[in-house]
Amino acid sequence: METDHTSSVALPIAFSAFFVGMMLLFVVTYGAGLAALISIARTPSELFGPWWDNTKQSWVLGIAVSFFVPFGSLIAGIMWFSTGKGPLRHGSQLAGRPFWMGPPKPPPYFNPPYNQPPGPYQPPGPPPYFDPPPPNQPPTP
Repeated sequence: METDHTSSVALPIAFSAFFVGMMLLFVVTYGAGLAALISIARTPSELFGPWWDNTKQSWVLGIAVSFFVPFGSLIAGIMWFSTGKGPLRHGSQLAGRPFWMGPPKPPPYFNPPYNQPPGPYQPPGPPPYFDPPPPNQPPTP
């Protein structure tokens, strides 16, 4: 049985091309996620909206979770640069919200817990069932 030895060269070349292609895809995928994570970290917190909405924290958490999903960091990186940072590049005052956050949260009913001293002490008012004392009137005959 005679062979022309062409398959002995084609298989290593095909395997090497596949291996190099997969490594390149791996590097591009994680590079996009890492670039998005660095971009989010370097963006000032004021550009993400009010402090109670936690938009920046949600972007960072979403990018971090995306590293554990196949091709997730590539998709999350593309999402950040198109929907998150995209509005900032086009002149908007706020970064975009990730889809997993839902609608914006309303402001809280209390002051922020940091950098604000507590207000002055005010004693509680009388209970609602407590009748006020009667006014001073002269005695009736």
